[in-house]
Amino acid sequence: MQEPENGVFYGTMWYSDSDKAYNHFFADPSNIPQAIVCANDYMAHGLIHEIILHGYSIPDDVIVTGFDNTQAISPHSLTLTTIGQDYAQMIELGLDQLDKRIRERSHGIPSKGAEFIGLHGNLVLGDTCGCQHQ
Repeated sequence: MQEPENGVFYGTMWYSDSDKAYNHFFADPSNIPQAIVCANDYMAHGLIHEIILHGYSIPDDVIVTGFDNTQAISPHSLTLTTIGQDYAQMIELGLDQLDKRIRERSHGIPSKGAEFIGLHGNLVLGDTCGCQHQ
């Protein structure tokens, strides 16, 4: 399946572009998305607000999720489905990588470039995905 033209919107990681995000995703009323996964909870809450202002229902018309479980304040009574991050683990692994790079550099070992490290997240079910709270 190919990504639709309006499949990605690059926001500001804050509430401020929610009207632009809404216009991007809902420009064609005959082709609105089934779900929108936001890069963080602030953008998700802002977009939910815009979607509801325009008469759509969350999650009945469209599912919206966040990603960082920041407990951002929602103007609606909906709880957000999101992914909780293990910030302590993130910091530890980041510092480990920084220490490794500093030691390699001090021994004349050339950098191998970016190293991608996967971290497990914690699913936080809310009202915005249409899932049953478990």
